[in-house]
Amino acid sequence: MKYMIITHDESNDSYIVKLIEQIGRLDFRSEIYLAGGNQLKGETVQIVNHSYVLDSNNWSLKLFLKTKRIKRKILSLAPEVLIFIGFSQMDQKFAILAKKNGIKTFMIFLSALDEKRIVKTVKLNECFDGVLVTTPFDADSLKLKKEKIEYIGNHIFDLVKDHEFERNLAIDEKETNVAVLYDQEMNGGKFDKVLQQLIKASPRLKFHISSNGDGSIQNSIGKLPNVHVHLDKTYNLLKHCNLSITSSGLSSLEATFLNCPQVVVNQRGFSLFKKKKQPSLVNSIAGKNVVKELQTSSEILDEINLILNDQHYCASMLSEYQIIKEKVGHQRASKRAAQIIVDFLESSSS
Repeated sequence: MKYMIITHDESNDSYIVKLIEQIGRLDFRSEIYLAGGNQLKGETVQIVNHSYVLDSNNWSLKLFLKTKRIKRKILSLAPEVLIFIGFSQMDQKFAILAKKNGIKTFMIFLSALDEKRIVKTVKLNECFDGVLVTTPFDADSLKLKKEKIEYIGNHIFDLVKDHEFERNLAIDEKETNVAVLYDQEMNGGKFDKVLQQLIKASPRLKFHISSNGDGSIQNSIGKLPNVHVHLDKTYNLLKHCNLSITSSGLSSLEATFLNCPQVVVNQRGFSLFKKKKQPSLVNSIAGKNVVKELQTSSEILDEINLILNDQHYCASMLSEYQIIKEKVGHQRASKRAAQIIVDFLESSSS
């Protein structure tokens, strides 16, 4: 069967590679076409023989041109199924076009749903034959709204489980090491100032910043004496550091899976346009405050000292991590999604 996958964010690439691998195991004659993402070309060819990359660098085109080009490809390829990874407003148009032409459609959400932006504006049941989510609270919420929804496990579990950890990191275990997961949510002038204040106020701590290659962090904060910048070493840092500073999104769940005590920087609080504070993913899954969500350098430093010096407090956080892991479950999101999609296609064609 012929599959077409559309994504708009290269951070989804690792999951897509695993999804393609699982589809290939279930459907030996699969042809898989990819639109979007910047890192997939070399990866996918190695995993699946019949995998083709479309427009891997064309998402920088203007909205009209992107929409028109992808619509043409949907019609010319005529796949049995269109799989969306993540969500863009364009996807609703693509899904409607596909449904009109007899193409099955699935949406996979790799992050928590923004119900106000998505659920209230997109007719999920009309646009998609299946909606697969990776956060258990989204599954519970949407089922109450009678949406066609299924929880497939969280993809972070897949990534952590399969990660090959390095032993020779530049981390001195005699020091007190703090991992800083510097991701897209944190990337901004206001948080940079907070981080600089925190680092300068904590000369006895060694800060290890996981960067995706952004040169600005190396040229500014990276020059401070108690800072070491690592390129794409997130999981290794979480495994070897004493605690971590994370954002409110998926990085907070990564720290949880790797049993690294954390303090969450709620970057949304810095925004003038979002007055309502959104809880971190970890706290949302737990249904209560397991980790602190803070904004100022003094608040963060106080929490760091509490984690380091109060063994009972730290142990309690790690104990709550185990409950969160049980709620998330141990099923592989890529394997479960592939099984659901392939089974649906086979049942529809029989």
